[in-house]
Amino acid sequence: MPSIESLLHRRTDLSTFVVHFTRETADGGAIDNLKAILEDRAIEARDTARPTPSPG
Repeated sequence: MPSIESLLHRRTDLSTFVVHFTRETADGGAIDNLKAILEDRAIEARDTARPTPSPG
């Protein structure tokens, strides 16, 4: 597998930065959401225009 450095030299559409905006929700404030993202080390893709499907 190529290293990130070699990929960055070949591809101009990649970045080493991620920008993610958080907002207050019923589950907590924006800072709480940011902390949860950092603790989980994951960002989940969601479409707020469509309801979240139920599991199963």
